[in-house]
Amino acid sequence: PGRRPEGNPRVERAESQARIVPWLSLHGLASLGRLWQRLRIEDGWETAIESVLRERVESLEIGQLEHVAGLVDSDAPPAKVAFISPRPAATSASPAPGLRPLLEVVRATEAGLQSLLADWLHGCFAADDLPSAIARRGELAAGARLVTRAGHVVGAMSVQMYAPDSEQEGVLV
Repeated sequence: PGRRPEGNPRVERAESQARIVPWLSLHGLASLGRLWQRLRIEDGWETAIESVLRERVESLEIGQLEHVAGLVDSDAPPAKVAFISPRPAATSASPAPGLRPLLEVVRATEAGLQSLLADWLHGCFAADDLPSAIARRGELAAGARLVTRAGHVVGAMSVQMYAPDSEQEGVLV
């Protein structure tokens, strides 16, 4: 009862955008440019790029990522939303000491599954909260991410704010 059938990804994206637009407007962020508007993709490769970028293709360009940290404290987004602040890469080649690999917070029941998790979580590090993750993003190697307990993902030039938006979310809780 109350279970939604698996839907069309385009419809789900539209529903997610319908929930996030009022929130963006409330915070004065609705006019920010989106990543997809600035991409030029070779014909035939659109699906491949969308498959890898997923919801990040809708990322909003914001001047300073620090602004994002205050948003979740007062009014968490009703759907997933990502922010970017492009700048020349100046990240270190190896992770800074003191970063805890995200793999340390999960264990699989079999060695093969643990190896799979190690592959999928490579370059992901644990952060207690969004402000501390944003503060430490300059310590990340290229491609690495800090993941907060709340599910927000912080890279050197981006923040993906987590919000549950499907029935599959919360299965690990």
